[in-house]
Parts: sequence; C-alpha cells; structure tokens
Amino acid sequence: MFLKPTRDPPFIPHHMRAPPRRPTHSACQFCGRWGHRRDLFKIKDGPVTWFFCNELHAELWLEYRYRRETWRLMRMLPAEKAEYLGGRTMEDEILRLFPEECDPKPP
Repeated sequence: MFLKPTRDPPFIPHHMRAPPRRPTHSACQFCGRWGHRRDLFKIKDGPVTWFFCNELHAELWLEYRYRRETWRLMRMLPAEKAEYLGGRTMEDEILRLFPEECDPKPP
C-alpha cells in the first residue's frame, strides 16, 4: 500500500522559520578557556571579532600571532591547543620558545 502525497510544501516558508540563534559562548583565542561572550574581552579586526580572557592575553596574542615559532600554535582550535600543550600554559610555551624576550632580569 502506497501513501498518498500530501499537499504540504516540501520546504518551510520564510515567514514560518525560526530566526537563527547567535552564539553565546566562545573560547579565548590565546588560552582556549571557554566562557560567555559577554564576559570576554573583545577585539574587532575588520569583519572578524576575536575574544580573549583579559587584556594580557589579547596583547600577547597580537604580539606573537605572526611569529614563525608560534604561528601554528596561535591558529589551533582550543581542543588541539590543550592536547599540544599537555597541561602547560601558553605563557610557559612562549617562555620556552622566546627565553631572551621573557627574561625577568634587567639588562
């Protein structure tokens, strides 16, 4: 026995669709910690919006994002970054890669 085709349209009309929901959470671009977007520090770079935990993470990300040693690390997704770091922090990794710039002793 075959079902009779219905007369309903095969699509949902525009006026009946629910509006798309905007994301409410995001990860810090530097350390990968998740949080509400309203609680994160925001930087607009043209059409792109970057979210950070605080000003320090934003400054470090802006300073190290185009360096050869950290370029790939800065572009990783939060889960990939956590796996790569293996429990260390991003600050520890930058200190390991650039010991001369992060030396606390004055010259």
